[in-house]
Amino acid sequence: MRGSTRASARRHHVGLASVGSAGALFLASLSGLTGREARWSPFSHERVGRGVAAMAAPAASRPQAGIVPPANPPANIPSDPPIDQYSCTYTGSASAPTSLRCTSPCARSLEVSYDDSPACVDAALEAIDRARAAEHVGKMQLPADWYRLTVAEQLFVTADLERVDRGLPPYVGLVRSLDAAAEIGARQARDPTLTPSATTALAYSANWAGDSFSPLSADYGWMYSDGWGPRHFNFDCSTPRSPGCWGHRDDILGEYTGVRCTDCVMGAAYAAPAASGWRNSYTELFVEPATPRTYLPYFTWARNVLPYLARALGRRAGGGAPGA
Repeated sequence: MRGSTRASARRHHVGLASVGSAGALFLASLSGLTGREARWSPFSHERVGRGVAAMAAPAASRPQAGIVPPANPPANIPSDPPIDQYSCTYTGSASAPTSLRCTSPCARSLEVSYDDSPACVDAALEAIDRARAAEHVGKMQLPADWYRLTVAEQLFVTADLERVDRGLPPYVGLVRSLDAAAEIGARQARDPTLTPSATTALAYSANWAGDSFSPLSADYGWMYSDGWGPRHFNFDCSTPRSPGCWGHRDDILGEYTGVRCTDCVMGAAYAAPAASGWRNSYTELFVEPATPRTYLPYFTWARNVLPYLARALGRRAGGGAPGA
């Protein structure tokens, strides 16, 4: 079992700079009239189960593409355009800026908040597509009903798109009991946990992200900026050789539940605010069931996603509140 490594929100002071709660770096001038704020979104993960070698299953229906476990990318890819890793300049005070300019199209204030606007979605997709191109994986196409999905459903769809677009089988669907376990983790700002057994789950892995704008921006960090290097924010990747480097990516692609698992299921959740000062919190729980009917999904790839992928969401489409 590999446990998660989670840092609580702490304050550090170095000269005129301070690291504030939830990891926000704030730099202000002596006059307090101008300032610059840079933000990042940290991650942690947990795994219990068997490795890839023990999880062989029938090949996916489409040819394998991209990099899949046990292989990992050679380096992090900074998001372009910047999404969660961004900076803002402002005039006035940090609590009530008179003007604000941020490098991320998702940042509308100095406080992180959920943003599923078309501008933020388009920017996240552009960054994901650029990173995918380095693996020769095609562009991510969202289902036409994206803006009507709940945050948990968006997390599920995004994880499955990362798998399917690499020629791997999708996770079958979301399970309410696993969503409940994921929600506990989200509210507590930590990885969800599960107790595997011979009658329920043979293996599971879990991801957590804090202070991300959306499931797409969390996905970028988990999938494309999860290794060692500049601007890496994986709590489990403390050195270049740490076994936790690229752990979130490996969890999504099934290192512990099976890269080619055909009956694996998911739980997902979102909380805002969350414990320890985090403004928001996202969790994913990936499970290899003991039998195909151990967990019965209420939202599935085949029934609830594929029909809407046939008429994929156009970029710059009209948005709406998640789950509306």
